[in-house]
Amino acid sequence: MRKAGVDKEVIKAITGHTTDVMFTRYNKIDDEDMDIAAGKFEAFLTNGKQSVDHSVDQVVRSKKAKVVSH
Repeated sequence: MRKAGVDKEVIKAITGHTTDVMFTRYNKIDDEDMDIAAGKFEAFLTNGKQSVDHSVDQVVRSKKAKVVSH
């Protein structure tokens, strides 16, 4: 749900996790999350905030292309 953009508090209400500790326990960060974070940070350092979303889209598309080609 988090990757779909659902707010953390909404996810907690749906799943019954009443604390941030429980949410964090089941909210696993994976390679895609790391790639997106790196893309956002790189875009921020290079071009500023306005191009961050575009750069993230490029990282995600690139990652998906690698998965499909393997």
